[in-house]
Amino acid sequence: MTKARDIADFKFEDIVDTGTEGTKVASGTTAERGSTAGQLRFNSETGLAEYYTGTAFKSIDSPPTVSGVGASNITETQISSNYDLSITGSSFNSGATVKFIGANNTEYASPTVTVNSDTSITARVPTSVTNANEPFSVKVTNTSGLSNTLGSAFNVDAKPVWQTASGNINSNIFDDESSSTVHATVSATDDEGDTVSYSEVTSTLSGAGFSLNSSNGQITGDPNNVSSDTTVSFDLRATSGTQTTDRSFSMTVKPGLITTGLTHYYNFASGLSYSGSGSTVTNLISGGDNASLYNSPTYDSSTGTMGFNLSGYSQRQSMRIPTVDTNVYCIQMLVEFTAQNDGGARSYIMDGRDNSGGDVYWLFDYDASGSNQFTINSGGGEQRTAISGGVLNLGYKVFTFNRPNNTLDGFIDTTHILNPGGLGTQSLQSHIDFMDIERGNGDNDYQARGRIKAILFYETTSLTTAQITQNVNYLKAKF
Repeated sequence: MTKARDIADFKFEDIVDTGTEGTKVASGTTAERGSTAGQLRFNSETGLAEYYTGTAFKSIDSPPTVSGVGASNITETQISSNYDLSITGSSFNSGATVKFIGANNTEYASPTVTVNSDTSITARVPTSVTNANEPFSVKVTNTSGLSNTLGSAFNVDAKPVWQTASGNINSNIFDDESSSTVHATVSATDDEGDTVSYSEVTSTLSGAGFSLNSSNGQITGDPNNVSSDTTVSFDLRATSGTQTTDRSFSMTVKPGLITTGLTHYYNFASGLSYSGSGSTVTNLISGGDNASLYNSPTYDSSTGTMGFNLSGYSQRQSMRIPTVDTNVYCIQMLVEFTAQNDGGARSYIMDGRDNSGGDVYWLFDYDASGSNQFTINSGGGEQRTAISGGVLNLGYKVFTFNRPNNTLDGFIDTTHILNPGGLGTQSLQSHIDFMDIERGNGDNDYQARGRIKAILFYETTSLTTAQITQNVNYLKAKF
């Protein structure tokens, strides 16, 4: 009689299974593993066959394959909103892990991995994945430790980055600019080299008379007229691909030149009143009279200046404005004076003597001593006033003479006003000479030495202090 112990001890040698369905091996959990080398079993927890080496169980598995991902270009916005990337392939096991590997081989583990089937995984992309380390490869590792990697699987579409700082990008725009004037250029870049386009979030710019070039970021236009300094605030958007970045900017528009009563305007900035040769200076006021230059003063197009008598009084250089003949006027000049001090010269800035012989002129350093004394004569005799702080060699300044009240608002711009008093009411003759005494007078040593940038002449109006200041700010800022 065969005992049960004998049956349990029965051993098979060199077994050959001739069936087709497969051989059933022991199946159980990890905790139910045996401890004999060479044991072969199916682990019901891992879903893999395994064998014992005598020191450890090893799973029997083939590596997974990773064939594709659901998106080849993921945006930063998507990642920051917990983006789950779909991964397709084969032989994915439950418990598989996913890593995203950057261009410098840095690995970023997915915090959430869902194995949907043996061909589909969904993995959360961590926020540490940025375009700074693209392109990214995707690595899937099964519980057996076997893995597979899809190289350069996706990029990260970063938002464009503004290079232009927020805030005021031009605080010196005047409302009489031409429509083609470029007031500012904004710039943004894309880390991936994508083209960046520009747009306005609101219509503030266009409503203020400006235009934004969507390709190069230039802001141009003839701004709407303003009565005082006006700040225009606006939001711009930089776009690259599907990504956008907004930024707030502003510009300040200032009043341009006072034009009421302006009959003569000459400006030596390149391309304005003077072409660089000849003796004619174009009046920038439509229909106005051109001015004339005498004895070839020195033009400098790079600084926008006309230099008079720079080598000495004997050059006898001057500029004449025709057709004025008025008793009410305002003259403004953007000018730089230099001491003459040769030949006993009195430096005449303006000479507009009446045809009847009445004296109308301005000069400084009346006794050619190098003093800072300014002299005005308007038919009532010379009135002299010393100007504290100096007149000569102060650089380019705007000075203004207002005929109705005989005030000089001048060399130190609007901070020093001269009102000598006792002046007459002599009207100008039909023309005015600048930087020289009236030609035909016979005197040869009364020329002023200096450089003029601009001259404004107003008739039938008296500029207020505010208007004078407005023009001063304009001329100094632009020229």
